[in-house]
Amino acid sequence: MRDRARNNRGSLMYERMLTVIGLTVLAIGSVTACSPAIRSVPNPASPMTPPVTSTNGTATTNATTTGATSGNALNTGYVTYRNERFGFSVAVPSSFAAGTPPQNGDGMSFSPKDRRVTLSVYGSNNVLGDTPASAAASYVAQQKSKGSRVTLNSVHGDHFTASGYDSTGTTIWYEHKIVFSNVEYGIDWEYPASLASQIDPQVTATVRSYVPGPNRAG
Repeated sequence: MRDRARNNRGSLMYERMLTVIGLTVLAIGSVTACSPAIRSVPNPASPMTPPVTSTNGTATTNATTTGATSGNALNTGYVTYRNERFGFSVAVPSSFAAGTPPQNGDGMSFSPKDRRVTLSVYGSNNVLGDTPASAAASYVAQQKSKGSRVTLNSVHGDHFTASGYDSTGTTIWYEHKIVFSNVEYGIDWEYPASLASQIDPQVTATVRSYVPGPNRAG
C-alpha cells in the first residue's frame, strides 16, 4: 500500500512537472510569435555619381581624370574639371571640349563639337553680399527682361536653381548657383529644347557632382 501510494504520488509529480514544462514552452513560443520581426533598414540612397573616364583627358584645362566606371544610364563618360583659383570641381562630359580660358581664371566653358550646347562653370566674389534668395531674384529678373519664360525658380539652403526657355522657346537655359557670404559658385547650361532628353541627364550629373571650393573668400 505504502509503495503504491508512493508510486502514485511520484506519477502525479512527474505529470505536473511535464505540465509546467509544456506551459513554459507554449508561453515562450507565444512571446516569440508575437514579437515583431527585426528588419534591417537600408541606408538612404546616395546622390548619383556620374561615371568618370580617362578616355579624353585632354578635353579640359586644369582637369584630372580617374578610372573608368560602368553601369550608369548615361551614354557618355566624364572628366573632372578643377578650378585652381576658386578650388571647385565638377564632372564634365568627356565629349565636350574646353573653350578659351578666361584671363581671371574664374572658370571655364565647354561645348561638344557642334557647339549647340554650352556648359559654363565658374566662381565669383560675392561683392553685392547676395543671399541665395536675392541672387535668384536678380537672375530670374534678368532672364525675364530678355523675354524668357521661367519654368523653375527654387531656393533651398545655400543655393538656388532656375530654368526656363528663351524668348523663342527653342533654347533651354539652366542656372544652379551656390551662394556663400563671400563667394558664389555656379553652373550654367544652354541647349536646344529638342535635345532635352539627351542633355537633361548630363545637367543632373554635373549639378550632383559639383563640389564648391574651400576658399570662401574668393
